[in-house]
Amino acid sequence: SFDSRGRIHVACISDRKDELLTTYKADGSLLRTIISPSSQDNPLLNYVKITTTKDDHLVVMFLYLNMVEIYDPNGSLVRSLSVPGLPSKPKMNSQPGGPDAPDGAILRDVAVDEKDNLLILGGDYSKHISQDVFVISRSGKLLASVLLPKQAGFLSQSTNNSILVRENQRTMVSAYRLAY
Repeated sequence: SFDSRGRIHVACISDRKDELLTTYKADGSLLRTIISPSSQDNPLLNYVKITTTKDDHLVVMFLYLNMVEIYDPNGSLVRSLSVPGLPSKPKMNSQPGGPDAPDGAILRDVAVDEKDNLLILGGDYSKHISQDVFVISRSGKLLASVLLPKQAGFLSQSTNNSILVRENQRTMVSAYRLAY
């Protein structure tokens, strides 16, 4: 994810908790590594999606935990929040010779609207799997819940309170205007 200063924020999938989030300057040189307090010993729980706000705060959403973290432009944790009504962790399945694997994603994707509210697409534990979009203020207050007409796997903020979603098993992108 890029911010307005041209910095690049990268989420890494690794069995090392200290490699989860890295920020690079616009010239490509390393600026910082962020160690999330929510990182788990099981690396399969550390899959994240990231985005940035208009004022360059980094938003980190864990797919397999009900956890969203917001970091200021200096890389300091500002707030951790979760989606009300969803479990904190998924059910786990035993894997021979490896770490237990999560049984579905709690959260699917994250975007930021024009007012800097978080748009969080619920996953396999939502009432409407991959159709519930939770609108949450940066202070952590649930503002609204919006039901998409079809299951989505990705969402992105567009203009005029609209979102772009990938649906039909990755074969179509649709735009929806959100009313909340």
